Amino acid sequence: MSGGLLRSRYNDGDYQAFFEAVKDCYEGIELYTGQFTNAESEGLMAIAEDLGLEVVSVHPDSLTELHRTENGSKELVTEVNEYTCRYENEKRTKTRDVDNMTFHPPQSEEPLTDADWDVVVNNLSKAEEKLSKYSNGGVVSLENCAEFEPRYIISCLGDVQALERAAEDQGETVNMTLDLGHAPGHTYEDMAELVYESENLMLSNLHVHDKILEDKTLLSDMRSDYGFPDGKEIGTTDWEGEVDHLPIGQGEVDFDAVSKFVEGDDLMTLELHPSWAERPRAVRESAENLDRLIH
Repeated sequence: MSGGLLRSRYNDGDYQAFFEAVKDCYEGIELYTGQFTNAESEGLMAIAEDLGLEVVSVHPDSLTELHRTENGSKELVTEVNEYTCRYENEKRTKTRDVDNMTFHPPQSEEPLTDADWDVVVNNLSKAEEKLSKYSNGGVVSLENCAEFEPRYIISCLGDVQALERAAEDQGETVNMTLDLGHAPGHTYEDMAELVYESENLMLSNLHVHDKILEDKTLLSDMRSDYGFPDGKEIGTTDWEGEVDHLPIGQGEVDFDAVSKFVEGDDLMTLELHPSWAERPRAVRESAENLDRLIH
């Protein structure tokens, strides 16, 4: 998949080794800086650019990370979700109402400044020019993924909105999978409702992490509220067999193996999941799945 785009949300891995392993397979990187200090973000960008990976987009928000960092308070999650919706809907206006938005940076990071927003706007502009007008990090662009079956794994509300716009404008019906492993719990319903009401999106699967599987009430409510008639039936799956969205952990992952895998035609998005580094069993299973898929 030479020329694809790497999305990375992981903040404690060996980025130097990882970037070196995939630098020949990707031309750009989209950074989610929700857990980074400004200095750390600049360091990551420098590592990537030294290896020839262009930083095409920088996002100061991350639903999953802010949700976890602030102990999942309902008020904060709602606030961040509203911010993300505005961010997606208004990113082309190059204006930000930051004065009325209480942003909660992790640890001791300084609050966002106008200069920070200038960087974000400039990089978003570069990303749109480089990818396509429908691109949301290069993941949901129909043009960029034309060689793939029309199947997308979506993990945040902004991605659903972008994919819906692209599918509607092109008059296509897109099969997709909702990944309930990133966004705060209450946004699952937002995503499901958008898919349910869309004439161009078909929910073919509900991809869940084991932690979410334990929440039987959430899954039951979604099935009853959004029964997805006309083929939009919600199902579940595990990681095995997934080849277009492969979560991997840190430490036990063979970076050479990752490099070999991403050179194939099946991988659409490679994401590093922060929570997996805290779960050794999941990391080992993920590495085993990766090995099976390669061979």
